[in-house]
Amino acid sequence: MQTSYNDKINRFGRAVNNLPASGSGLHTALLSAANYGAIAEIPEQTIYGQLRESTANGCKGRIVPDKEIQSAIDKAMEDYQRTDRRFYYRRDTRPAANVPEDYSAKLIGQAGDISTIDLMEESPVRLIENPENDWRLLIETLFNEQDYIFAGGKFDTETYQAGEYCRSGKPADFIGLNPYQQGGSRRAADISEFRYCLLESDSLPLKKQVKLISQMPLPIAAIIFSGNKSFHCWIDIRSMNITSLQEWNERVKSQLYNSRLAGMNCFDCATKAPSQMSRMPAHYRTETEKYQQLIYLNPEPDSRPIVE
Repeated sequence: MQTSYNDKINRFGRAVNNLPASGSGLHTALLSAANYGAIAEIPEQTIYGQLRESTANGCKGRIVPDKEIQSAIDKAMEDYQRTDRRFYYRRDTRPAANVPEDYSAKLIGQAGDISTIDLMEESPVRLIENPENDWRLLIETLFNEQDYIFAGGKFDTETYQAGEYCRSGKPADFIGLNPYQQGGSRRAADISEFRYCLLESDSLPLKKQVKLISQMPLPIAAIIFSGNKSFHCWIDIRSMNITSLQEWNERVKSQLYNSRLAGMNCFDCATKAPSQMSRMPAHYRTETEKYQQLIYLNPEPDSRPIVE
């Protein structure tokens, strides 16, 4: 099973890195790459990011619109479903709750003059000293030594026992939000326990993101600066007692993403998969020349705003 899944990841990587020239089947190639991503259970946001990056400088003569990329992903996600596990990578068509569109603006407005330093000072786990070890601190705080975690690059699949990784590993590009079964791969079907989901916004300026995050009535366990345009918030969902992928779809996706967050129109609701990756603290991003940084860490969060 491990080899088969690695093959799926590799096929996606090859498809993304070998898109043809415009006029030589580019549209079909985009759909094919998106299909490989769906089959490998790669989160929709990651598929989009990789296809967009591959076409960002013009695909051999043609700039590929974001709408065309998203259309290919929508089609792939609509067509592919894992019926053997009753887990569907299908867009949820149920209507979002009637959340006022100005709710996020209201939270930002009431935050006042808040910065990342304020969030760090509110962190129950002290973060100021030795930030180069924050990747290890994150793992040791939110995982058990016996947990198997994903840590690696965008196309990696291998999982490691958390305690051993902290002793011999290093800060990787990405880390998975949830633990995996022993011997499992980085896919939703191999998750052993559903503890966290991801909240991210690329549409708001960083300063407004900080203000909004500080006021969100959600149990935020960790906040990580991506080293680029966003903060990654780990939302603690342990109180939901999710035990299956079907329950994740029915409750996390429906109740949180498609109800509480969708109406706010500022969060990326493509981060719905339980196998979603987050940026790992202390990793240096060469493309942005910035470090990914741990901003806040709380092993037992509640739903009160971080800054009241």
